[in-house]
Amino acid sequence: MSRSEGQDWGGYGLNPSAWKLVCNKEESVGKKLTIDLFASASNAKCQRFHSLHHTPGAESADAFDRLSWARSKCQCGQTHSEFVYVFPPMDLLLPMWIRLQTDRAAGIAIVPMSPGAPWWTIMTSALQSDIQTFPGTSLTIPEGCAKINANNRLTNLEFAIVEFDFSKSLCPHTKSPTFTPICSQATTQRLPSAVLSASASAIAARRDLWRLLSFPSVSVRN
Repeated sequence: MSRSEGQDWGGYGLNPSAWKLVCNKEESVGKKLTIDLFASASNAKCQRFHSLHHTPGAESADAFDRLSWARSKCQCGQTHSEFVYVFPPMDLLLPMWIRLQTDRAAGIAIVPMSPGAPWWTIMTSALQSDIQTFPGTSLTIPEGCAKINANNRLTNLEFAIVEFDFSKSLCPHTKSPTFTPICSQATTQRLPSAVLSASASAIAARRDLWRLLSFPSVSVRN
């Protein structure tokens, strides 16, 4: 898929029934998702989101540029905890879980059911509830992005909704970080227009480097 064909991280999302399962999980956890780390203006599930490129409405491009996925310095002067939503492209699954673990982040993820993948053990070390699954046919693939589902690459998979919290998987002798809940000011932060129009070449180069570290393994369900 070329950049002209897809202007977001993944080029696909969830149909209403699958998203309802995510909302049910969010409600059962008792926390509100604060930021979508892999999205676009058209498919973002949170008011605050990161995009593949500098996109109007995005908090910034490239979530890997954030100082932390677990917390944010707010305009109100306090540091707030994040409860992230992550549904990344397949080739970013391993670096995503490494970063979530490193930052001790918490949230809800959508991932392919791939117990043999190198990131699976990282993910399961921070599980907070039972994994819920849904078929790949519940994905929505926009017009112009059909190539990402060539030979039913995605629709033949089974996907999982995962609640994770790496702050609770720390060494028992390590104190878990504590932060105040996200506030209304944090939900309205946006990059200046001058920054939004900046070149994405450096972002693309860094993303390609992360891809070299990723060897996703997915199990196809017939």
